[in-house]
Amino acid sequence: MSDSDYKIGNKRPPRHTRFQPGQSGNPKGRPKQKKSLPIHLQETLFGPVTIKENGRRRKVPYMKAFVNSVAHRAVNGDSGARRDLLVLIHRYPETVKHQQPLRTIDPNMSPQEAAEIYAAALQDIPGLADTSYEWLGLWDKR
Repeated sequence: MSDSDYKIGNKRPPRHTRFQPGQSGNPKGRPKQKKSLPIHLQETLFGPVTIKENGRRRKVPYMKAFVNSVAHRAVNGDSGARRDLLVLIHRYPETVKHQQPLRTIDPNMSPQEAAEIYAAALQDIPGLADTSYEWLGLWDKR
């Protein structure tokens, strides 16, 4: 079809204005969607930051660096950081495992008392198959 036979009209643009082969109709593409504040916050808090710990550099998420910083400042006497740490612990109690102090076995204890302390300590070790009191076979659990 020659240029003289080509009719220009509805859905028939002039040939010189058509897209050239290999050229996109939208070279800049669709504009990127603006990110909301929660998305920016999430990307920042869980993005990497380089910290220096024990003389070595390592990358950790900002959130971990923040919690470490609050904990260190709280231990060093910063009352505001202590309050913030207690608020975090209160808000997320499942993250803090409450452990009772270990009781020691001394020579003046009765064998039954020592066995009770030993069995209680074994129950706190994850992965033991049988941490029940009865495996000792010496005394009934009271």
